[in-house]
Amino acid sequence: MTTMREAPALPDSRTDRLHTGENDPAVILMQRYAEVDEEYQVQLSVLAGLRQGLGDDTGDIADGGSKATDLDTEEILTERLRQRRESLSAAMERAARGTYGRCDGCRLPIATERLLAAPAALLCVPCQVKAERAHL
Repeated sequence: MTTMREAPALPDSRTDRLHTGENDPAVILMQRYAEVDEEYQVQLSVLAGLRQGLGDDTGDIADGGSKATDLDTEEILTERLRQRRESLSAAMERAARGTYGRCDGCRLPIATERLLAAPAALLCVPCQVKAERAHL
């Protein structure tokens, strides 16, 4: 089972320095983390139930295959949620260090609009485009 990490606290002084108001990327980041974390916890419960249900042998091969397929699908979903949760947690750690909102590529500020849309963004749009083209 995956070890759960606690979300790092974001000091008020860091939040105040980033932005103020409802369009504050740091606030959106914390809200998004809370939403994803809640969804992840629910998904872990669903996955545990499916794993337990696999042990129920009804003798129906088709039902067993369907349960296995459901389990595979839920495991993929759980992993994606875990990855999103981890990337948001890492962004919160960057905020606590005072580096949130700085591009890992060029070190310039990431546009507020991008952070509002993708709070865990590591790169500004130009650097993201370069990175994607490099992987083609």
